Amino acid sequence: MASGYTGRSHACCWHRGALLTLTRDQELWGMALWVEKHHGDAGGEFIASKIDQLNRAGAQDGGRLWQNVARRYEQLVERRTYS
Repeated sequence: MASGYTGRSHACCWHRGALLTLTRDQELWGMALWVEKHHGDAGGEFIASKIDQLNRAGAQDGGRLWQNVARRYEQLVERRTYS
């Protein structure tokens, strides 16, 4: 998953020989899950760093993308806390 904004409403990828089409929401949830898997409890800091880095570079669309990921990541953390 790219860190930038593609402007597409969905993403396509190949999985076991079949073309999968993901909605933007599914793509964002996938990114949030990736952050949780690879950064664990430090995921919030990782995402904040990405947003800051992109905004400083003038990539506001990328910053907004990661803000959307942050909202989903926060939901994952909440669910994990209450489980």
